[in-house]
Amino acid sequence: MKDEIIQQRDELIEKKDERIKKLQRETQVIDGRNVCYLCTSDEKESEGIYTIGKSINLKNRLGHYNDNKLFNFKIVYYISCKTVQVMNAVEKLLLSKLNKYKIISTRDVFQLPDVKEISFFTQYFDYLKKFCDDIEEDLVLEERTEEELQEFKDEIFEENKEAKSEYNKEYRTEHHEEILEREAVFRELNKEQLRERTLDYHFNNRDELNQKQREKAVERTEEEKDNKKEYMKIYRKENAKHIAESKKKYNEEKKEIMEERIDCACGSTVTRQNMTTHLDTDRHKNYLKTGKTVNESRKEDFVDCMCGMSISKRGLKRHEGSKIHKSYLDSKATIEIN
Repeated sequence: MKDEIIQQRDELIEKKDERIKKLQRETQVIDGRNVCYLCTSDEKESEGIYTIGKSINLKNRLGHYNDNKLFNFKIVYYISCKTVQVMNAVEKLLLSKLNKYKIISTRDVFQLPDVKEISFFTQYFDYLKKFCDDIEEDLVLEERTEEELQEFKDEIFEENKEAKSEYNKEYRTEHHEEILEREAVFRELNKEQLRERTLDYHFNNRDELNQKQREKAVERTEEEKDNKKEYMKIYRKENAKHIAESKKKYNEEKKEIMEERIDCACGSTVTRQNMTTHLDTDRHKNYLKTGKTVNESRKEDFVDCMCGMSISKRGLKRHEGSKIHKSYLDSKATIEIN
C-alpha cells in the first residue's frame, strides 16, 4: 500500500514538472518581428551548442521549436531589424562570420569555442544591431541569384568539409548512446509518419532501387567469382604436390575399377564383385523374359512428340502442358496462317 502511494506521488510530481515546463515555454512571450536570434536548449547549453536563425515572428518560431517535448528550447539573444531584407542580410553576415564554428553541415548549428562565454557570439549581434539602427528603412539590398548563392555555399562547404567531418565523428563517438536514445524516441513518436514516408519513397523510386539491387547483385557475383579464382590459384599453388598425388591415385583406382567391370548380356556394365547381386535385379530378369537389353527397353519407353522432342510415356502428358510445347503450337499456327 505504501509503495502504491509513493508511486502515485512520483507520477503526480512528474506530471506537474512537465506542466510547469510547458507553461514556461508558452509564457516566454517575445514580440520581436524580423529578428535574427541565438537559440539553444537546456541540454545543449551545457555543451556550448547554439542555433542561429531568423524569423518574422519570433514567438511563433519558439512555439514551433517547442513542439518537441524532449527539449526545452529558449531564445538566448536576438536583434530586431527594420525590414525583412535587412533581416536576411544580417543573418548572412552572422553565418559568414561564425562559419568556422559550425558543427553540422546541413544546419546552422554552432559550438562555442573552449574557455569562451556566450558574449563571444552575442557580440556579433551587437555589432550588427548598430548597423541596423543606422540603415535607412527604404534601402533596397541587392540579393544574390540562386546560382551565386549556391556557389558561395559550395565554396564554404569545401573549405570546412574536413574539419566538420572530423568534429562530427568525434561528437558521434562521445555521445553515441545519447544519439541512439534520441533516435529511438524520435522513431517511436513519428512511427506512422516515417513508415508512410518510407513507403512513398520506395514506391516513387522503385525502378531506380530495383536497378541498384540488380547492379549490386552482379557486382557481388563478379566479386565472388574473382575471389574464388584467386583462392583456387593460391590453393593450387600451395597444395600442388597433394593435388598431383590425388590425381595419380584417382587414375590408378579408375584403371583398376575399369578392369574389374564386365559387360553383362542385358546391356549393363557391372563389376565382378557385384555380378552375383546384379543377376538377381529386376533389370536383368526383365532381359531374360523379354530378350531386350536396357537401352532397347529405354527406347521403347520414349515417344517422339510432334514438337520434335523425345519424351517418356510417363512424362508425355506433363510435357504437353509445358511452355515449350505450347510455344511450338503457337509458332506452328502462326506459320500456317501466314
